[in-house]
Amino acid sequence: MDSALYQSKENAVIQLDPRTKMIALLIFNIIMLTSITEGIAVFLKPILAFLAFLFLLNARKPKLAFIYLALYMISYHADFFLQFVSGISMIGFLIRFFTHMITRIVPGVMFAYYLLSTTKVSEFVASMERVHISQKLIIPIAVMFRFFPTVSEEYHSIQDAMRLRGIGLKKGPTAMVEYRVVPLIVSLVKIGDELSAASVTRGLGGNNKRTNYCRIGFGLWDGLFLLVMTGIFAVYLIF
Repeated sequence: MDSALYQSKENAVIQLDPRTKMIALLIFNIIMLTSITEGIAVFLKPILAFLAFLFLLNARKPKLAFIYLALYMISYHADFFLQFVSGISMIGFLIRFFTHMITRIVPGVMFAYYLLSTTKVSEFVASMERVHISQKLIIPIAVMFRFFPTVSEEYHSIQDAMRLRGIGLKKGPTAMVEYRVVPLIVSLVKIGDELSAASVTRGLGGNNKRTNYCRIGFGLWDGLFLLVMTGIFAVYLIF
């Protein structure tokens, strides 16, 4: 993930309210993470996976969208590859493991990526306060919105520093852990503390009611998308 991940939602072709995205993400993961692979789920899961692809395009991430779609299509048709290997072999086990990971978890991750890449922290906080969500829940999630891009930037900085020193994959996995992972873990603690302090400085968790000037609200696209997701969830529960 790069620093462009958390740009304004104005980069999205179709703009949705943060509450719409949160509800959709919840429904999305409830259906995708279940182990049910028969009945109506056979049709609903690919539909949701394709929706994740469309929303990546909506977020103007075409390269990531098509890479994700290609990986999902290959994983979804894993039976074609499994016919060439023994079902109890290590290769067969690894193919099943990674294809299940991609078909169940990756679509939800891609939809979460879309949510984060098209939602500013101020918009999220304002929308959650409007539905009277507790500050105890809002503040950790608001910190999370800035945590991931900051960690990504920190990792790239460490990676560039190690590359300048000639420390790469050729040095072996031990050097990888020592010179990249360990500094990143140390930075994570510092980043978490700094972001928490920044949230308090901006008034999150205070007794006085915060004001904001970002525009949020449900529109036509919000209604249509919520109708689609609610319909999918209802069909999933009934059938």
